[in-house]
Amino acid sequence: MYRDRVVDTISKHPFLSAALVCLITHLFTFGADWNIPDNAVWFSCGFIFLIVLYLWHKRCLEKNTKRIVFYAGLGVTGIMLLISSKLYQISENQALWHLFGGFFLIIVIGYILYRKTDHYKIMSFVVIGMGMVFRLYYCLRMSCFDRQHDVGSFDSNGIGHFSYVTYLIEHKALPDYDVRPFAQFFHPPLYHTVCAVWIELNEKVMGVDYNSSRESLHSLSLFFSLCIIVVIYKIMKHLKINGKGMMFTLCLVSFHPAMIMHSASLNNDQLTTLFILGAVYNTLLWYENKTLKNIMKISLCIGFGMMTKLSAAVIAVPVGIVFIVVLLFNIRKKWKMLIGQYLAFGAACVPLGLWFQIRNLIKWGIPINYMWAMKPDNPMYLGDRPFTERITDFSLYQFKIPFEQFLERGDDYAEFNPLVAIFKNFIFGEYVDEYSFNAFQSAQKIAYVLFYTGILLAVLVFIAAVITLIFERKTSVFARIFLAGTYLSSLACFYWMCYSEPYVCTMNSRYLIHVLVISFVFFGIFINWISNWKKKASMIIRIVFAILITLFSAMSMILIVAISSSSPVYASVIIPLIGGTGFVLVETYKLCKNKTENTQENSNV
Repeated sequence: MYRDRVVDTISKHPFLSAALVCLITHLFTFGADWNIPDNAVWFSCGFIFLIVLYLWHKRCLEKNTKRIVFYAGLGVTGIMLLISSKLYQISENQALWHLFGGFFLIIVIGYILYRKTDHYKIMSFVVIGMGMVFRLYYCLRMSCFDRQHDVGSFDSNGIGHFSYVTYLIEHKALPDYDVRPFAQFFHPPLYHTVCAVWIELNEKVMGVDYNSSRESLHSLSLFFSLCIIVVIYKIMKHLKINGKGMMFTLCLVSFHPAMIMHSASLNNDQLTTLFILGAVYNTLLWYENKTLKNIMKISLCIGFGMMTKLSAAVIAVPVGIVFIVVLLFNIRKKWKMLIGQYLAFGAACVPLGLWFQIRNLIKWGIPINYMWAMKPDNPMYLGDRPFTERITDFSLYQFKIPFEQFLERGDDYAEFNPLVAIFKNFIFGEYVDEYSFNAFQSAQKIAYVLFYTGILLAVLVFIAAVITLIFERKTSVFARIFLAGTYLSSLACFYWMCYSEPYVCTMNSRYLIHVLVISFVFFGIFINWISNWKKKASMIIRIVFAILITLFSAMSMILIVAISSSSPVYASVIIPLIGGTGFVLVETYKLCKNKTENTQENSNV
């Protein structure tokens, strides 16, 4: 069956599928909606029409549908595309058309591909697809300088990430000098080299102009973001998180504002997160099947992660503990095999992860753990406040305003408590404040509700994770302890960084995205676990979480649209659009569920 082939191809080659999707969108957008050619809408409509034609034709043949129904469906699709393209061309806010047009396309494809034995797999495709469309929308709306961290300018004599990339493009070599005076040049070069090659390919091979080729870095960012979702999906599948646990978790991953904003990040944080999660996944695999191939995958993930950013070494701590424990438990029977694997692991990981730092140490005496630091005269400095006070002070005034506070922006105080700062940063990032809602002022009120809903949801998810860690028995003890250990060791490293580098900007969610993901994974295990209870309490808990996640996701969508729109967005337009999209998604879910015959809800996704 054609649907089997399509679904199985995506399932077997998710990274290649993600790369293909990002390449296609790149050719139409070059990373920004202002780079989209005027005639691209007609190519897009034609492309969509061909997809619908193929899938609709196959479905009609399978169902022995009458020809009149087939032609009627094509006619309706063609008319809708023509009307939509015309309205799109005269619209003041064309980006919204990209967003909801993409939503509609994903839902249609999901419905046509639906197979009753693959209910949750198709629903996962729909949720991930909608999350991808939302990330694409945000990436297209953001300039490569908007809401970025330490990027600087595209000047090889500058001090930011973009300057680093530009230096690599111009000199075709690493900086051959002491990089300490140049902020961000101390980072290992993997991410920056990938960006430099990507820009060169766009300019030299595809003939893209200077500005568009640099905006096109968003296409790389989108690809890394999709790969992160793929790895999360693989982790959940490995842990047998299916059914409602899978759907709840994917909704959080797809629509959490931190994940969406992270998808447009143009520095090395996102690629680092990808390698950290890759190391987590492959460690779970290796523990169950201790082969040289699996341990080398861990080695490459950690090695390339540290070649992207040295802080990826945070995952080496829990992985190293796993190696030690496994060796102790197998000291009599398999110690030779394990020692051989560990030596192979080190032989690949250490050179990959530390060659750049060792090079700088030998040539210029730069410490291996060197990190460019700000000075105490910076207004973000927090060192004059005792650290114990910073982590224990939860005064209510910190929760009155949901946006992170900075003295240099005219706020009453500088954010100081790492936990409170992370709550705010996970939802709004560092650059969203009360002045970010010019296109949709009403969304500022929604931002407050989103903040408090997010805190409530975070607390409940944390409680669920703790309960799961202690009482759930279906998931292996190793997986639960390893994930919890990774979570705690990463938090400990984060708090140490907040202590050693006492600045407001240090308390940023981009360092803890993998921790957020681990909490989501625990939540998915929890939902799976309680779904097997034959108690009314289970249903009540699931209903409460479903309401909270739906509310949180809807408000997250409104927030992202409000802060990324250049033209006015009115509540009378955006709320019905989001509500309609949600309604269609729910109805598609019900339709698929009604068609499911003899399908176990908790069957493998």
